[in-house]
Amino acid sequence: MKAKSCKDIERKVPRPLMQKGIERCKENIIDYLLDAKLISKTGRLYHAIISLEFALEEFGKILLLKETMNNDKNDPVEINGKEFCSHNGKVERALKVLDPSRKFRVMFPGYFWRNYFAGFFPLGYGGETVIGDKLRLDCAFVDFVNNDWTLGGVINQDYFQELVNLIEQELLKV
Repeated sequence: MKAKSCKDIERKVPRPLMQKGIERCKENIIDYLLDAKLISKTGRLYHAIISLEFALEEFGKILLLKETMNNDKNDPVEINGKEFCSHNGKVERALKVLDPSRKFRVMFPGYFWRNYFAGFFPLGYGGETVIGDKLRLDCAFVDFVNNDWTLGGVINQDYFQELVNLIEQELLKV
């Protein structure tokens, strides 16, 4: 029997349990941010980015759950599997709230992805890597890019810390 993909799983959540899901996401975000801060203190921001991106994704999930609860007055509440399982979609949802000026979208100024991903990003990004599931994977695994072995890279530490702080502040509001 073939296993269902994430987006094909039916998620009909009893209305009283929706808030529990939101609270579990908040707890998970706090843990991911703690991990990101601890790892960043060792100077390995490329690994800290992984936890930061997971925190962003969970923040986006909270926003999705709240929006779904507000729009679907039924009990149980039906969660859209495609949106629930979209890593980039949840990060984008989070960044619309956390980063409307698009300041934190680029974490690697002038890094090797400029050539590797040329043409994949909208104007204004300069071809630099944008926060998302691709960035998380590129920070987690060694790859051979532009005739060299790569892992992580130079990350704007000020942006990293500022975004961690921002997520912690905004988490109090959701």
